[in-house]
Amino acid sequence: MKALLQKYIHSRFFIVSIAALMILIVFRPLLSGMQVFLEQDVLLYMYPAYEFLSTHLQSGQGIPLWYPYILSGFPAYLSQTFFFSPAILLTFRIFNAITGYHVFIMVHMFFTVLGTYWFARLLRLSKSAALFTALTYTFCQWVINFSPIISFSSVYPALPFLCVCAYKIAMGRYRYVVGVSGAVAYIWLTSYTELAL
Repeated sequence: MKALLQKYIHSRFFIVSIAALMILIVFRPLLSGMQVFLEQDVLLYMYPAYEFLSTHLQSGQGIPLWYPYILSGFPAYLSQTFFFSPAILLTFRIFNAITGYHVFIMVHMFFTVLGTYWFARLLRLSKSAALFTALTYTFCQWVINFSPIISFSSVYPALPFLCVCAYKIAMGRYRYVVGVSGAVAYIWLTSYTELAL
């Protein structure tokens, strides 16, 4: 029994379980749908914008090209609502605006834990040290403070992934250049343009 427990603790499933459990504990109030983020940008801009997107997608109207709630209207591709991101389109096609917004953030925080763990293991940290590093980065003040804003929470998992790619490229595995391109493209589509540069 002890050997089985030791094997489980050192398995990848254990790391994934811990990551999921921590995300669920921290973001538990959002899962009920009765609580929302109270950050001003989220309340006044993000929730209404994604309600607009979700309504359009779920009613079969497609991607809105004109966003009428900025001044007297604004082209959606010029606003920082990221309506053209495949990840955002998929999320808001499946979920309503509030649930989709929260699920999007929680999924990205989950992958932040896993990506940071992966990078820490590449640096030859022990499994427990890598898990501690991943949880520390994911739940640090900077990440938690800006995680309610989709444009920031979508960058957090890309940062450790970019570090993994840089490490692999430095080791002569040049195919990871494709990973860098993919991560930068993902940041470009789901975040502020200047974060991708």
